[in-house]
Amino acid sequence: MGAGSLLRDSGLRALVAAEGISNFGSQMTYIVLPWFVLTTTGSPARTSVVVAAELVPVALFGLASGAVTRRIGPRRTFLVCDATRALLFAAIPTLHLLDALSFQLLVGLVFLTGVFMVPHATAQRVVVPELVGEDEVRVGQAMSLVQTAFAVAGILGPAIGGVLIALIGETNVLYIDAATFAASFVLIAGWVRPKPLVHESDEPSGVMDGVRFLFRDRLLRAWMLSITGMNIVWTAMAVVFPVMVLERSAPLPDNNCGF
Repeated sequence: MGAGSLLRDSGLRALVAAEGISNFGSQMTYIVLPWFVLTTTGSPARTSVVVAAELVPVALFGLASGAVTRRIGPRRTFLVCDATRALLFAAIPTLHLLDALSFQLLVGLVFLTGVFMVPHATAQRVVVPELVGEDEVRVGQAMSLVQTAFAVAGILGPAIGGVLIALIGETNVLYIDAATFAASFVLIAGWVRPKPLVHESDEPSGVMDGVRFLFRDRLLRAWMLSITGMNIVWTAMAVVFPVMVLERSAPLPDNNCGF
């Protein structure tokens, strides 16, 4: 059975579409949010703080997110994370337009989006076997479809986000970011119906057991360090590039404007 035939399953089609759309929103956010903070405050330092606020939860709660997903189930995890992030991203431009968005509140809202980003990523890896079964070939093909949607979104998201900033402004693009998570929520709620798998195993499955397993395995340690390094560089670029563009094209606004 090829990957194309798997798409006859409406649940998997909805999952692929939902993950592509939500990641499209996430990729736009990497461009739009730093630009929004920088053009509003004129402060590269504050921009760095906001960007870091979204990633700190990954370090704090990354390992624990697996336990949360296992307890409440991947489908419910998707729904909670997508609904919450849609509301949080809609709140940022709304509060800004109402002149009620302080810098501290912005950091708090962005931190919360990061909190709900982590279990969403975990749920993606859990839900696929529950949709297509535990056959390794089918799981691999299904994951390749999801990752293809991710890759396409990763290419288009920043590019389209930059174009939309120029056309409608960064505040309005944040509403589009929120809408992508709302669309993902609708797709998951309407069509994704995973069947929980029952595993009978005496192997330890706690957070600390996972930490010990991670650090015992030489290959996993290397992967963890390399992926962490790449994420740090990518995050730094999300701050540096907007600063370079603004400095070359126009002077930065005063730090006292905005929030």
